[in-house]
Amino acid sequence: MPQIDEEVLAERMLSAARRHGAQLPRHIPKELHQRSRFENVLIIGTRGGLGSELLAQLLVHPSVLKVYALNRVHQDGKTPKRRQGDEFRFRGIKPSLLESSNLVLLEGDISETHLGLQEDQFREIAETVTAIILNGWRVNFASPLHDFEPAMAGTRQLIEMALASPHRNPPRFIFSSTIGIFQNVDTRNPMREIPVEDPRVTISMGYRESKWVIEQMLTAAAEAGLSSCSVRIGQITGNVNGAWGMQEWFPATLKSSQVIGCLPMDYRAVNWIPAQLAARAMIELIESDEPIVHLVHTQSIPFTDILRVAQRMVGVPVVSQVEWLRRLESYAEINTSREARRHAPAVRMLPFFRQLMALEKQDDEYEAMAMPRVSTERLKNGAPCMVSPPPVSEEEIRRWIQHWQSAGFLAHQSDRLSHLSKL
Repeated sequence: MPQIDEEVLAERMLSAARRHGAQLPRHIPKELHQRSRFENVLIIGTRGGLGSELLAQLLVHPSVLKVYALNRVHQDGKTPKRRQGDEFRFRGIKPSLLESSNLVLLEGDISETHLGLQEDQFREIAETVTAIILNGWRVNFASPLHDFEPAMAGTRQLIEMALASPHRNPPRFIFSSTIGIFQNVDTRNPMREIPVEDPRVTISMGYRESKWVIEQMLTAAAEAGLSSCSVRIGQITGNVNGAWGMQEWFPATLKSSQVIGCLPMDYRAVNWIPAQLAARAMIELIESDEPIVHLVHTQSIPFTDILRVAQRMVGVPVVSQVEWLRRLESYAEINTSREARRHAPAVRMLPFFRQLMALEKQDDEYEAMAMPRVSTERLKNGAPCMVSPPPVSEEEIRRWIQHWQSAGFLAHQSDRLSHLSKL
């Protein structure tokens, strides 16, 4: 596949932002009295780790009167309630929460007319909702930007719906963005919680580029009267029982490390945040007026704290990132079958790991695994729970790995420490 010029990609991103963010209608209120932002909440995307926690916490929030939970249609024969219940059980959340009379489970698509709902159902939501959380986004790192056109157009529809609200203030709009928009950052200073105007900072894959486009749309919508918050989310870890999607890069690293016989070292800090805490922060941001925040843990821990637990439970030594990457690349060259790559899923992410472990990103100006350093002042101002939360504990780390072992994803290993390399 031929490489596309960076300037061409940047222009495509700018064009998408202009197209979807232009000529937004100004909010014209029809009511005089002030409504609580927690009165009626619409959340899109409640079936992942963060989405499930958001839904569970909204259902027990003392100020929330109604929750509309919208997810894409599935053709598996399950009812929305049963599907969400299965998700809750998997993540250690009580399925009984779904019996709440405050909950309305819906299936639709934000890219369709009326969000894919019946017109009367859409009208009810449009006229009553006081907060919108857009958490659902198709995760496909191989798709180019134009594949996300339906999602970007659907977000425009949500913004227009919010601006057409009869309430004195339009619904507060919370968007799950990503720290990944700083993919091409070359700076030694922590990234600030402000708009990123240059699309070249983000160019890498359509998923991240589409998030940048939505941030630009929400910045434009502020001029029409919309209060929004682009929540740039960092690495979210497991739910209360340790459940953490096995398709993500860190579990793929552990599984592949068992196959190639080593784990990659990194002495720097990580600011990974548990799903429960991330959800609480996002809900608190509904009440704030912060426009952009970085949702990462504000109490970092050394990556070696995670490696110590992983080394005991996975049963392999720790080597340099250069050596780990060399072994993974050697495995990929020799083992080309689908079965072999299933055993070492990091092989499918080799370009991603080459970026993470690039030699020019190995200094202390970056977080562990070459993640950019980001400021969190606006996050702490808008979400009080993030001022001084407890750091990720050893028990939490064990729960992640036990979850993957119980699922058969990771092999069980006895704690044989005498022959393992020391951190």
